[in-house]
Amino acid sequence: MGMWDRVVLRGLRRYIPDESTVLAVEAGRSDALGVTHKVTAVLTSDALLLATPVRARTILTKIARSDIRAVEVIKPAVAEVAFDDYDRAMRRVVTLDLSRRGDRDGIITQVTAAISGE
Repeated sequence: MGMWDRVVLRGLRRYIPDESTVLAVEAGRSDALGVTHKVTAVLTSDALLLATPVRARTILTKIARSDIRAVEVIKPAVAEVAFDDYDRAMRRVVTLDLSRRGDRDGIITQVTAAISGE
């Protein structure tokens, strides 16, 4: 885990419950805000957190693992995650491209296994 990952985790500490554990941290790109931006994906035992830096702020998209309905792998390290967004009362699909770095922790594999019940 690099220095930037530790800085992101320190900022996300208040959004991660005490009983939850961080399983993986990966950098990549996502269209969680509509347009594709750089993102740091943090997988915890409770949720998938997408921290997207936009100008001087970081926008957090929190996807509860129980709300994730489907994960479709488009190509290696790229997947579409379909989840129920209860704040907007709709089903959303987020494209998650984690092929930016070579030291991937397997977020897509872990989320896919959780959905399929393995």
